[in-house]
Amino acid sequence: MYKLTMSERTTTIVSALVALAILGLGVTAQPTGDPASGRIEALESDLRFQIQMSWRHDGRTRDVREVQLAETLAAWETSPQTGPDRQLLEQWLRKAIVGTLPGESGEFPPTPAFSELIVEAEKPAIVPGPAANPSAPPGAVEPPPASKPQADVNANAALPALPRDVPLKPGQAYTPPKAKEFRITPRVPGSGQAATQPAAPMKPAAPIQQAPTAPPQRVIAAKPVDVPPSAPSTEQAPKLVETNEERPLPSVAAASPVAPANKTAPPAASDKTPSSTMEALPAESQPTVANSSRRVTPPAVQAAPTAPVMVNLAELNAQIRGYHEGLDEIEATVVARSGKLTEGEVAQLVGQLEQLAVQHQFVRLYYDGLSKSERRFVAAPRSMGETIELVDGQRAALVAEEEDFLTALEGDVAKDELQQRLEAVANEVGAKDPQDETAQ
Repeated sequence: MYKLTMSERTTTIVSALVALAILGLGVTAQPTGDPASGRIEALESDLRFQIQMSWRHDGRTRDVREVQLAETLAAWETSPQTGPDRQLLEQWLRKAIVGTLPGESGEFPPTPAFSELIVEAEKPAIVPGPAANPSAPPGAVEPPPASKPQADVNANAALPALPRDVPLKPGQAYTPPKAKEFRITPRVPGSGQAATQPAAPMKPAAPIQQAPTAPPQRVIAAKPVDVPPSAPSTEQAPKLVETNEERPLPSVAAASPVAPANKTAPPAASDKTPSSTMEALPAESQPTVANSSRRVTPPAVQAAPTAPVMVNLAELNAQIRGYHEGLDEIEATVVARSGKLTEGEVAQLVGQLEQLAVQHQFVRLYYDGLSKSERRFVAAPRSMGETIELVDGQRAALVAEEEDFLTALEGDVAKDELQQRLEAVANEVGAKDPQDETAQ
């Protein structure tokens, strides 16, 4: 019977332990990533790819769609990113991807209204104010401190009365006084009684009340002041303060009237009208009448000369080159797969033609505004008539290949729609109607 050595047994045991550890790690390991966030990232990546592929020849529309995507993602970042918000973002991304497919409108849905992030307002910190220290009344007087503490007062009250000294003559014996001769010496007020009773606090003195001051009185001048008539006072003079005291009024001497110098007596009344009287007066003495109907017109402001508009010829050349590359790509697709295109591929070619029609109008607008010297450096935009003809020919071939009655009825609706779209593109760019060219 074969016997295992010690080293072989150790190797077998270690191998079994390692296998068990690997199995345990494989069972307990769980994914740490969030499947919902991964799904959103995948949809965002797909939408960016669709934007680049659908509008690779239309840089303006591509930039607008990328800005719309960035605004939606920014709104998502500022939201609390709850479950309903995540579903709204996924639905928006899916609708946007559908909008970029061939045959669709190419428009993105509006940015969804995510829930707002609720931010609690910070409570203001309560700063403890200074300790309440009500000020004493202005006339209050603090009571004086006690002359002696309470312990000293109690000690003085407990001390016994000391005997008095009795004066004796030489050779006189001391005889104790009789009971009726005892006299009670009254204590000095403020010595023992003040020591035994605590001092009562003094009442605060009443605040000193100031006597009401009389309002200032206006002094009347003893001599009137002459005021020129040309500067009348616009403010009303205040009334004098009436007092109980009777003051003697100053005696004012009335001045005798003086005849004005260099003036004549007023003329006698005449039958002249007021207008003739005013005409007779000199120009200096006639009153000036303001003409309210006359208005001063401000001087005309000259407009600043506008700077000439400069067209970037290099950028215009690049736009026209991209437009030509789009036409060449459609023509190459039709020629390479002539007779093999499906209905969906023809619809995709029609969508590309619609985008190129918008670009054709853009570059044609700037090209027509160039001068003759500037047009020498810019290639003229090509017509879309030939490309529209090729695509319409493939559409007509698909119509001719339909044999089944029901399929033909269902397919006619789609093909009529494609025909209408081709005619709209031809009218937009100024090319001839594909049906008219086919008839000719």
